[in-house]
Amino acid sequence: MNIKSIVGAVAFMAIGASTALIADTSIGIFADASGDQVLAIVNEQPIYRQEVMEAAVDDLAAVDRQVLQQKVTIRRNRHQAIQASINDIAMRRVLAEKAAVAGVTSDEYRQSEFDRLKAEVSNEQVGQMYVQVSRRAEGKTLEQMDDEIRAHFAERQIDDAIMAGATVDIELEPFRISSVADDTETAPTLGPADAPITLVEFSDFQCPYCAHVNPTIYRVAQEYPHQVRIVFRQFPLDSMHPDARVAAEASLCANEQGEFWELHDKMFSAQHELTPQTIRQLASELGLDYNAFGSCMAEGRYKAQVQGDLEAGEIAGVTGTPSIFINGRLLAGAVPFDKIAEVIDDEISRHN
Repeated sequence: MNIKSIVGAVAFMAIGASTALIADTSIGIFADASGDQVLAIVNEQPIYRQEVMEAAVDDLAAVDRQVLQQKVTIRRNRHQAIQASINDIAMRRVLAEKAAVAGVTSDEYRQSEFDRLKAEVSNEQVGQMYVQVSRRAEGKTLEQMDDEIRAHFAERQIDDAIMAGATVDIELEPFRISSVADDTETAPTLGPADAPITLVEFSDFQCPYCAHVNPTIYRVAQEYPHQVRIVFRQFPLDSMHPDARVAAEASLCANEQGEFWELHDKMFSAQHELTPQTIRQLASELGLDYNAFGSCMAEGRYKAQVQGDLEAGEIAGVTGTPSIFINGRLLAGAVPFDKIAEVIDDEISRHN
């Protein structure tokens, strides 16, 4: 059968086929005697679906990850839209209540608060802001921008001013990506396995912000010894940190010998010179079994785990390091201890 005949047959069969029969036929509907689908014919030799799927396995896996990532993004956007609507409704109700007490409309009350806040902006604040925006001021003088700058400060404060004194208890569950804690049985951890709170950190051994947050992570382990389990996941940023991936693999080789956190600390201290030679030297200083460590590195025993962590992070929406998930709640960047503790305490109260 030539190409023209195949095209004609496809058209004929598609016209007469039922919806169920052609539900998945966008790339072909022919089958040989064994039932294997034929997707193309080259010089009268068929190319079967199984052969194509095997050849495309990596590309198809990448597409599947993109789909999962988009699903997470959609869920996050929906949650943010719901949260924004809750905030808006709460704001309008509080505004209406305060306006009623003052005997004015909501618009009049908001305008009066706005005018009050503008009047409270100091000349020093105006001057400092003008210095920051003067390059984009298109030649306007300080006097010409005075009112605009005061309005800017007032607009930033108006919502808080209206909500001052109001009690709003949000019952909406925080947005979570629980999948970040999946498939972490072999990941390095601190804390009890049955802890009610799981903190998952995606990190890069050459990332300065990750090094900055390390004392905070250890402080969490010290102050919540029974409540928090810390899981370290790899997220090497290859484009910026060329040695981060080999460091990630090395840390897992050290984990085999129960020395993950020790090598973790040494590599972060030497993150600007993390060559394979330096890493082996650090491992030697720790007294690791040098031959076992070297064999682990040479055979790339943990390449797949590092790649799996990276892909899990990408699906969860990680775009930079460090990224910390507390029971699936994302805190991006080198956030301070107080912020992490706030979320942990909230999770503990929810668990209780």
